[in-house]
Amino acid sequence: MKNHDEEWVSGKFILEILKSFGEDADWILSLFKKNSIPEIKDNKEYSISFCVRLIEIIKKYSGTNSVFKLGIETSKLYKVHSDYNKFISPHDIFPFLDYLYQMNVKTSEKRNYYFYEKKSDTQLLFRSGTPFQCEFEKGFLLGLFNYYFGVPFKNIEIEHLPVLACRNFGNLYCSYIISWK
Repeated sequence: MKNHDEEWVSGKFILEILKSFGEDADWILSLFKKNSIPEIKDNKEYSISFCVRLIEIIKKYSGTNSVFKLGIETSKLYKVHSDYNKFISPHDIFPFLDYLYQMNVKTSEKRNYYFYEKKSDTQLLFRSGTPFQCEFEKGFLLGLFNYYFGVPFKNIEIEHLPVLACRNFGNLYCSYIISWK
């Protein structure tokens, strides 16, 4: 199992994502305080394990829909290097997701978390080995399609492949079939 405590994200990035919840951001921050989470500072870095814990707190008090929305909002704030921002189709971005992850998360070594296979012009198989919750990841993927390619949410289907093959059951990866029109 990979040690995600060696990966860091800026407090500024975390706070920007939380601000996307508008008035609910204050409520979320109060949840963190209630759960003994220290105040998040924009000039500090936090481990990915810490971020996963924050998402678990949101899930516990607000449900999976909030975690899903958090994934969508994160995709909108994900940094993309100017050399890679001219994606034409979703098939263009998926081979670069490991690189983009490393642009947004400071890692001590290059790791491959994402695996992609084109199934057709409008379908792909995607496997992820990040530590993030399935609901968060599905929201993130949906957000990528919508934000970068303008695909309406209603035209994107993300199927989490057999639940027993999920990271929640001890597997290294979660697999998704993503279809769009």
